[in-house]
Amino acid sequence: MKAIRRLRMAVSGPRRLARSHGFGIHSPWAYDFVRRVVSQPCAYYDYRRLDKAAREFGASSRAVRLVFRVALHLRPNSYAVGPMRGAEAIIEAIRRGAPKAFLSDLPEMAVIEAAENAPIGALAAVLRRGGVVVILRNSRYPATAERLWMQSCPGIAFRGSRMAIFVGRRELSRQQYNVWL
Repeated sequence: MKAIRRLRMAVSGPRRLARSHGFGIHSPWAYDFVRRVVSQPCAYYDYRRLDKAAREFGASSRAVRLVFRVALHLRPNSYAVGPMRGAEAIIEAIRRGAPKAFLSDLPEMAVIEAAENAPIGALAAVLRRGGVVVILRNSRYPATAERLWMQSCPGIAFRGSRMAIFVGRRELSRQQYNVWL
């Protein structure tokens, strides 16, 4: 099973790489999100501080940077971070990207680590309210992203081999893009 998944990922690599630069994405909102958030080649002003926090708390600097860019672009008013290694660095990234955001039980942005027992119902509720869900370390349990996609309503999913971003917006049609995250 893992061998088949690895083969699929290797074969789809060039297409995911092209999509990561906006090729083949027809939705203007999704194209803008991919170009400004997902595949941003330029360094941001807070990357040094975020990389330091990632090293300090044992998180992936790549994941912390992505969460920061998502929070900076979408500016959620509230957020929730699931229990994971490096949660403090993720919270720091959200606070830097959306300074007015606060920790809440009914968040507009949720960040979780992929797990077999992930709270899919709660995450789908975040998407139905127009929020965003970021799933980290997706390669361990790709079924987490699949189950969330099946239960979500209109919105766009950006899925990579290690992470996934789901944006639930009523004005967006239901689309899924495999990109290089």
